[in-house]
Amino acid sequence: MIHGHIIFLNGTSSSGKTSLAKALETILEEPYVYVSFDSIVEPIINMYFTNIQAHEELGKAASLMIPKVASLLHHIVAALALLGKNVIVDHIITDKNWLIECVDILSDYPVTFVGVHCPLEELERRELARGDRAVGLAKSQIHTAHENMDYDLTVDTQKHDPMECAIKIKCARNISSSSAIIRMKNSLVTKH
Repeated sequence: MIHGHIIFLNGTSSSGKTSLAKALETILEEPYVYVSFDSIVEPIINMYFTNIQAHEELGKAASLMIPKVASLLHHIVAALALLGKNVIVDHIITDKNWLIECVDILSDYPVTFVGVHCPLEELERRELARGDRAVGLAKSQIHTAHENMDYDLTVDTQKHDPMECAIKIKCARNISSSSAIIRMKNSLVTKH
């Protein structure tokens, strides 16, 4: 069985991952399934928190649930790739344990790891313009989103529009894929 290819977009909130994923879907010849952290976590949190009123309870429950949802995302991506589906992943890995698990689960599949970067000032501008994110979310993630990560390619979504970044990813995917995940597996997973 031929495994699906994974394009793994990692970056802070408002860095442009969703716009980049949409651009990739338009230029890639093969079909790709789009899976995002938000598309999994938001329905679960909304379903669970409809009856929770206390802000403190909400915070406690979310802190317990979000790592489990990240793990669910990693397993969904692996299952899709195992079934031969190509996948574009929109994720924010802000925890080293998430990264270790992700690399361990996905290391048997062809993965192109892409670091999606954007300067803080632009992230904050986008955050305000969007209006659907808590102000300060991107700033809280900027130092941890790329920590311990190794990439096959990085893109800057302030310097380049989504289509330009998508073209760079498409070209990089065809040249060399999976080297970053192998390096991360050797440096993170085997030592853990």
